[in-house]
Amino acid sequence: MMQIATQSQLHILLLEDSPTDAELIERELRKTGLNFVTMRLKSREAFARALKDFLPDIVLSDYNLPGFSGLAALEMVKRDYPEIPVIMVTGALSDQEAVNLLQAGANDYALKDRLARLAPAVQHALLVKEDNKARKFAEAQLLERELQYRTLADSGQALIWASDTDKLCNYFNKVWLEFTGRSFEQEQGNGWTERVHPDDLPHCVDV
Repeated sequence: MMQIATQSQLHILLLEDSPTDAELIERELRKTGLNFVTMRLKSREAFARALKDFLPDIVLSDYNLPGFSGLAALEMVKRDYPEIPVIMVTGALSDQEAVNLLQAGANDYALKDRLARLAPAVQHALLVKEDNKARKFAEAQLLERELQYRTLADSGQALIWASDTDKLCNYFNKVWLEFTGRSFEQEQGNGWTERVHPDDLPHCVDV
């Protein structure tokens, strides 16, 4: 069963073979004011298609299903869509099964007779997802700026180097390496000092 989604709605992929349990899960989530649309299914094939076509923000999965399992579904998500959080919603779960799920990458789990903790678990998983997305975006932006800097540094005529607070050099531009005829591995750290006259070395190191 699939509902019509609006742009602001969360897409929740619900792997559940019981219509009654699915209705209870949706009802519990709506109590907290979450705005979402669900797609419920119960087979491996339908689940694989939905991951690609429905573009879920989060997956809620039963642990035991006819011909399929929550653990297998979790493995599919983490293999192909690792950014999508997965929460197990099941009738019973042993301590060891819970540990196995968390070790396999599940974000959390909730028992069907204790659904009150499901909505907080969903909200927390989505917050973690957004934090990870923001961190990856910031890292990509930083990498892009670094590449732009290196391109600019290599396109000029000046000899450019950089060091950490310990004064060990960790960057030399292309012009520097071509001028000295040495490799980065030879120059890095204090390697560049090998070609500096002893009388000039103290001043160069201080700089």
